[in-house]
Amino acid sequence: MSTQIRTIKEILIYLDTANESENVMIKQVFETHKSMSPGKSGLAEFHFWDNDFEKRSRVNKPLGELKQEIWDILVSEE
Repeated sequence: MSTQIRTIKEILIYLDTANESENVMIKQVFETHKSMSPGKSGLAEFHFWDNDFEKRSRVNKPLGELKQEIWDILVSEE
């Protein structure tokens, strides 16, 4: 999961610092996002599983927050 979190952080830095057109930036973010997981599932389907509900919730919460932040950025009209 650390690789995915690192990649998400890199995407956020890129969005904050890129000096490119919106279309180029969106394409770059989607390509980077696609590279984060093999197959068709994408990050939206990625989660940590443990039979201990508390542990599972604690570990998945930051990932869910990062996914939401990326989604908010991608769908914002700013």
